[in-house]
Amino acid sequence: MLGRTMVIAAVAGIAASVHGASECATNFRGTGSLTETTVEVANRTPEQVINRLAPRLQAGGVAMKSTEPKRGLLDAVGLSVTAEASGRATRVTFHSSTSADQATLCRYAGMLADPPLTSNDVARFREASVSDEEVIRRIIAAIDIRFDLSENGLATLRTRKVSPKVIAAMMQRAGAATLSAANADDRTPASIRADLLARREIGRDNNRASFRSEADFLEFAILATRPIASNMREYQISMLLPHDNCQIAIEDMEDAATGFAGEQPGPRTRPVRVEAILHYTSEHGVWKITGADITRLHSIP
Repeated sequence: MLGRTMVIAAVAGIAASVHGASECATNFRGTGSLTETTVEVANRTPEQVINRLAPRLQAGGVAMKSTEPKRGLLDAVGLSVTAEASGRATRVTFHSSTSADQATLCRYAGMLADPPLTSNDVARFREASVSDEEVIRRIIAAIDIRFDLSENGLATLRTRKVSPKVIAAMMQRAGAATLSAANADDRTPASIRADLLARREIGRDNNRASFRSEADFLEFAILATRPIASNMREYQISMLLPHDNCQIAIEDMEDAATGFAGEQPGPRTRPVRVEAILHYTSEHGVWKITGADITRLHSIP
């Protein structure tokens, strides 16, 4: 992390305050002289939405007429807004009587979003004598973060007297956000099987399993997943393969001993249980198997 710029941006997905510009664009519509769009805001009441939106619209140059937060209503020159409860969210509709274009209405809708918490915000809390405990609470609660944790960024935080425990909280939150974004378990059994087929073989020495077609997987399951780093994750898998697909050292030794004794070893036809740990690494956003360790390999009795 040190020695290079590390600016972390984390978005909490479904818990974010506003579902985003794509929702605004999708819901945009125009009929004659009226245009409107609708977005949903999570975890805020209609009253909270109107109280938050009104001053932001004014700061953005919109001339206000009236607000009725308890009724979820806002009226401005050429614009009206209604906020209605919708389950745990609030549905907010922007109406323009002056046929505002999509970009304008979506800019208004974007004012509902919480700006990301930045390193500068954290330093300003310290300068405003906000307690470390409260700053850490805000770091944990922030929906979006954008921290500069490069060498220069950390040096700036220290120069501005941000405490070590607050910096540690920033680094912990940034690291958790990175792992969460980069290690979402998006590999399905089908995609891992396809990766194994492309690799053709896993194992080492005289313990190996090979893959020729999808039909080779008599059974397949993902037992567990685990993030290793921001660009690495681990999958524990279990599969049942035809015996012809496997080389098992202990069985080869047993067959050799039978041959030395002057007997002909019988054919081994039982399926083989293979358990393995696959190591995936992300390269330019593409996840690839970069290592595979067989942890169990034996014929089914």
